[in-house]
Amino acid sequence: MRNVLTITILAIVLPIIIISCQKDYIEDFNDIETESIVFEGITASRDSANMFDTIILTAVAKGENLQYKWQRAKGTLIPFNDDPSKAYFWGCPTCIGDITVSCTVSNESGQYTKVKNLYIFPYFSCYSPEYNVFTEK
Repeated sequence: MRNVLTITILAIVLPIIIISCQKDYIEDFNDIETESIVFEGITASRDSANMFDTIILTAVAKGENLQYKWQRAKGTLIPFNDDPSKAYFWGCPTCIGDITVSCTVSNESGQYTKVKNLYIFPYFSCYSPEYNVFTEK
């Protein structure tokens, strides 16, 4: 019984880890200037996190009929269903270190792309993004 449970858990967890660690290289981007889009940048709920912790990203843009295309070099990036200007990001074991995320905001008149740099710590590190033992007293 115990072996069946172990095999079942591995059968479920391993594909999730493998899929989340797939590389999706950021495509080259060329801005097409337009006055109908004002793209201020990408904000993040935090700039660093432990592996598998969630970071919420928001593309801060103004304009009409805006479309959003999120990309990342590694990790998992899923846009919100009800608000494509926001996305969830979390890093996997191959994502430890610096990660770049980009968002292209476009409409029928043009497009702009901005990038956001994040840092992913190992899951079993002594670092906690909420409390940094190296700077807190």
